[in-house]
Amino acid sequence: MHDSLSVAKLINGYILKGNALDMFRLSVKATSE
Repeated sequence: MHDSLSVAKLINGYILKGNALDMFRLSVKATSE
C-alpha cells in the first residue's frame, strides 16, 4: 500500500519528465526551422 506522499512524489516526477520532454521537442523544432 502506498502512502499519499510517495504517490504525490511519483506523480510529480511524471509531470517533470513530461515538461522536460515538451521543452526538448520545442527546442528541436526551433533548431530545425
